[in-house]
Amino acid sequence: MKKNNNISFPEFSKLTYAGFKNCVAYAATFFDSSFSKASKGSSKIDFAFGVPIKGFIQILDEFDITVFDKKPNSADLRVDFSNFRESMIKGDAPLFNLKFVDPRLAILSTLSPDNDLLIYCNILSKKSKLYKDFSIEDTFFYHLESKNKSFFFDAVRFVVLSSVSDVDCINQVHIIFDAYSKAVRDDTSDTRKIQIIAGFVIKIRIKFFDGADSCFYQVNQLFLKNFSDMKHDNFFRSFIGTPRNIDYLSEINPVNGRYVYGSVVSSYKTQIVFKRPARCFTRNSPQSFRLIRIYCEFLNKDFHQYICNRSLNNFRFPFFLSKDLQSCAVYANNVGSLTSFFDNALKNVRSLNTTIAFHMDPNFEVSCKFLNKPFPKYSSFVKNKGFIILL
Repeated sequence: MKKNNNISFPEFSKLTYAGFKNCVAYAATFFDSSFSKASKGSSKIDFAFGVPIKGFIQILDEFDITVFDKKPNSADLRVDFSNFRESMIKGDAPLFNLKFVDPRLAILSTLSPDNDLLIYCNILSKKSKLYKDFSIEDTFFYHLESKNKSFFFDAVRFVVLSSVSDVDCINQVHIIFDAYSKAVRDDTSDTRKIQIIAGFVIKIRIKFFDGADSCFYQVNQLFLKNFSDMKHDNFFRSFIGTPRNIDYLSEINPVNGRYVYGSVVSSYKTQIVFKRPARCFTRNSPQSFRLIRIYCEFLNKDFHQYICNRSLNNFRFPFFLSKDLQSCAVYANNVGSLTSFFDNALKNVRSLNTTIAFHMDPNFEVSCKFLNKPFPKYSSFVKNKGFIILL
């Protein structure tokens, strides 16, 4: 990405009808569900005369912001709400701060023969009749109270990402136990907690990584076989030795109004849900997934860079990516376009997978299992609390 601090975009501040509908959905998701009623029955013609906006502003003015006091990050919510309301009063498109499903999980799933990984991580609906819901039968899930069930899926995502990063089973158990002890209060003994968590971790690892029939074990063997073959040396070097820096717009400088750029390395080792406690020490995992990890980091870089470049091409609209690659900021009018960029970026990743399969697996003995499966759009991933996909 060519860094141009003097970059300018076309007029994007005037709120459009599509932007208004996004505003209503955003307010209902982040502030209060009652806002969802604001746009019902309104049309483009009504919007042209300012009817729904006036009604929506009145609802915003009458909203009791003390309800935020009972929610996490109440101070941030108050600030966001105030900025949101001010933009609506001016008729400008508000800037949305959005979380999105971690693309690293979706990218890793493109190498599996089914979508079980996405379902296990609770980011895809259980559409298959053959799918057996492991969470309901898992002791760890059953042990958690209803208010703490989301911790279970955080733990699944952690095991998946940390396994690719070669964190071994023992360390995974200790890290989850440490996070569990801080987040959940119950009367279960520490010994019993560790037993429950260990059983859960082993189950996930056998399903996806450690079992001889597991998807990533087979793909990893394919990578290892090809990596040792000299005829593929240049091909592997093309992505293993490639810098994986993602260049992006991070914010607007409030002093001079110029755009501020950032750069971050695509990694599967950082931001893996839970922090590692100091007492944990490093062990060598019996099965290294280094090649899969590096390849997926290459794809993850391509995924994010595709979106950033698309938003900047012909100065379409500003798209601000967070340094942790877990959230972004975009103006209300541009949410639809950005959503399509996310969908196309994941589609592009699948195309790259086809290319690499042609080089590594010419007979498609392993790759046919993941290349031929139906794969969902990025925008179809599940929306749930704390895990918000684009509106």
